[in-house]
Amino acid sequence: MIRRRLEDDLIAQQARPGPWSLHWDGQTLQIKHGQGGAVVAEVTYAIPTYEPEVHEARAECDTRNEEHIARHHPARVLAETEAMGQILALHHFEPYEDDPDRGFCRECQRDRAAETYPCTTVRLLALPYADHSDYREEWRP
Repeated sequence: MIRRRLEDDLIAQQARPGPWSLHWDGQTLQIKHGQGGAVVAEVTYAIPTYEPEVHEARAECDTRNEEHIARHHPARVLAETEAMGQILALHHFEPYEDDPDRGFCRECQRDRAAETYPCTTVRLLALPYADHSDYREEWRP
């Protein structure tokens, strides 16, 4: 289920790579690729365009959404999905010999009794997808 949700990396690969940054151009706050690169997105605010009021008005704008978008640029998403994929590779399903439909996590078995799969680590990785139709409530940690 989680591996299928890693489709975020496919979307990120098609977007302009990061990092992204914020730049004001008059009334418009632009999200740009790199420093002064291509505009990825922009939002126009109803603020004065004359000095010095424009600077004061910009400071009062609620730009949290734009800041969030800029921080979660494609390079970061790709790094996160790569890390998640590596964690999933460590915490893989190992079927029981007598019941191949059930199993345990070999990684979690190393220092203690085998933990039924999905292990706590995989359950925590799945938690952000709890609103997805493939998510099972019994996976909730």
